[in-house]
Amino acid sequence: MAKFDNPQPSPRRPASIRVYVPSAVTYDLNKMNTITANILKQLGCLGCHSGWLLEFQSITQFAVDPATLEPEAIYSAGLE
Repeated sequence: MAKFDNPQPSPRRPASIRVYVPSAVTYDLNKMNTITANILKQLGCLGCHSGWLLEFQSITQFAVDPATLEPEAIYSAGLE
């Protein structure tokens, strides 16, 4: 078995965070920057998101409440 003089740990895979945003916000850079800052604040690191993979998903699916006819965003199965 080979011996290494300076073994390095395997690089840590970034934690993946999915963020659902309304379509109207998706193309507004100022709002996306604010959302990113708020997410990083929740993660405890305002300076950068190194180690975190932020996946922004635009909300494109809705279900309509038959009683009120109001649309409600559908994020993904099992999230609510």
